[in-house]
Amino acid sequence: MRRTNVLGTAATFLATLALGGVLCALAGAANQHATPGLEGGTITIASNSKPTSLNPLLNGNNADELLFNDLAYEPLIHVAADGSYKPGLATAWHYGKGLTQFDLTLRSGVKFSDGSPLTAAAVVKSINAFKATGGGYITYARVIKSVVATGPLTVRLNLTAPDPEVPLILSEHIPVGTIVSPNGIQEPKKLDTTTDGAGPYMLDPTQTVAGATYTYVPNPYYYNKAAIHFSKF
Repeated sequence: MRRTNVLGTAATFLATLALGGVLCALAGAANQHATPGLEGGTITIASNSKPTSLNPLLNGNNADELLFNDLAYEPLIHVAADGSYKPGLATAWHYGKGLTQFDLTLRSGVKFSDGSPLTAAAVVKSINAFKATGGGYITYARVIKSVVATGPLTVRLNLTAPDPEVPLILSEHIPVGTIVSPNGIQEPKKLDTTTDGAGPYMLDPTQTVAGATYTYVPNPYYYNKAAIHFSKF
């Protein structure tokens, strides 16, 4: 049923892919470098709708909602413009035993925008919270039977069955792998109006009017500062 849903929502996915590509080019994906002449300034983006929540665990099947999370939250795996998979919060990944295990190695030295460190335990907590919250993308997480930390920076997903789409599920296009800080998970109500991710930007509540204008500024803890091209979105 889930695979049928993936095919049935191809148009939505392609729209999201195009939008995500624009945002990655502007905000800076993890494997990009700053381009001379692009640093500084403000980028203004218009959306057709306001987000029902800024909490990525609650995102529905809506490309516009993903727009509000892409700047503030880093996925485990990036989808490049050519469709290939690139490192995000995870630097390496592979299928294991009977293709029903999926192992990831996390990037070291990463911090969330609240200053707390990225750990395997944090990833486990975020994915479990996604599964428990039951947002609009929950159908994509059902292939994940369980998730465990196998080391300080290594994570294993135990799958219900072999599935070639796991890297996509953990990318920015389906926010199962959009990792939220443990502090944000601990106080989920705050995620309705603030951000707490490991992405290049974070929401500035002092310059934000809910339902009208959302302002994002650089995350001081982002692991690749060379990828932050603009001072404000």
